[in-house]
Amino acid sequence: MTKAVQWEAIIFDFDGVLVDSVNVKTEAFRSLYREESDSIQQAVVDFHLEHGGLSRFEKIRFYETELLGREINDAIIDRMANKFALLVKDAVVASPPINGAVDVLNRLKGKIPMFVASGTPEVELIDIVEQRGWSGFFIELRGSPTPKTTLVSELIETHKLAKNSCLMVGDSMSDYNAAIDNDIAFLGIADSSGSHPFADSVTVHNDLTKFSLDRQSRSQ
Repeated sequence: MTKAVQWEAIIFDFDGVLVDSVNVKTEAFRSLYREESDSIQQAVVDFHLEHGGLSRFEKIRFYETELLGREINDAIIDRMANKFALLVKDAVVASPPINGAVDVLNRLKGKIPMFVASGTPEVELIDIVEQRGWSGFFIELRGSPTPKTTLVSELIETHKLAKNSCLMVGDSMSDYNAAIDNDIAFLGIADSSGSHPFADSVTVHNDLTKFSLDRQSRSQ
């Protein structure tokens, strides 16, 4: 016999989960390396898409040291990250929501606590959410440079969330790993083409139109 129970807290990733902005950042990374060869630009894009939840700082460090073999320091990374931010911020604010996202946020507001754990720099994330008029939906917004697993852990601890009733919604392996590392449930979101990086055993939706607060719990 089963009975329907509900999630008691939701932690969302942002880009690609609530906002259709992944392509904005993809093209911004390509632009950041537009003076490099086509093969380098493609490698930059591929790494970005394969590591969706990784912060831009870590991606730039990888590009510079591993792809290009350059010596780099934090000042150079910060300068390039700032350039990237100028390319994407307004575009992310203007990006359309993922199908079903606004409905989900409106339905759940005031019913259960909702949070964001994103690879976007935290100050920038807060500003973007505020400019979209979404601040009132979330209890807390967290971003880089803190690693995503740590962000989720801190949200759980700070807000005393019950792990067995907490759901992480994400589109990347860093989101999935953050959920697994913190022993909470996970829902994957595919991209606009329907592709995703998750194993067949992971529940994946194409968007948020079929998102339900209900889950199944086997009665004892």
